[in-house]
Amino acid sequence: MKLRNSLVLLALATALVAGPALAADALDTVVQQKLVDKLGDDAKTIKVAVVDKKVVLVGEVKGRDTQELAAEVAKSVPGVANVDNQVKAKAEKSLTGGKIGDEAADGKLELAVENLLKKELGAHAKDLEVENVGGTVSVRGTLPDDARLKIARDAVKSVPGVKKVVDLLEVAKK
Repeated sequence: MKLRNSLVLLALATALVAGPALAADALDTVVQQKLVDKLGDDAKTIKVAVVDKKVVLVGEVKGRDTQELAAEVAKSVPGVANVDNQVKAKAEKSLTGGKIGDEAADGKLELAVENLLKKELGAHAKDLEVENVGGTVSVRGTLPDDARLKIARDAVKSVPGVKKVVDLLEVAKK
C-alpha cells in the first residue's frame, strides 16, 4: 500500500515538473486514490476532474458520510486549491425526512471533537478542520510534531459517538 502511494506521489511530482496538462492528469489520480484509501470502496464510484487546481467530484455513492467527506479528503491533497463536490448519496434524506436532525446531531458531535482538540492541543487546534457525518469524523490539518499528532488522533477516537475517523492530519515540514 505504501509503495503504491509512493508511486502515485512520484507520478504527481514528475507531472508537476513536466507541465500543467500532465499535472492535472496526475492530480486527479492522486485524489481518486486518496478518496478510496480514506473513505473505502464506496468512493470508487466518484469521478475526479481537475481544472486549474480546482477538483470537481461527481458520481453517486451509498453513504452520506462518503458524499460529504469526499471534499475534505480532496482538500487534503497538495496542489488542490478548490473542490466542487457534486457527489450524490443514494440514501440521502430530504429536509422533512430527517436531514435537519442528522445535520444537528452531526454538528453537536463535531463541536465535541473540536472542543476536546482545543483542550488537548491548545493553540495548535486552531488550524484543524473537523467534519462529522453520522459518526464518521474527518480531521484535516497540520500539527508541529509527532507528539501532538498522536494526542490529536487519540483525542478524536475518545469522543463518545465517534464511530470512524478519517485521518487527514500531517506533521508540518521543517
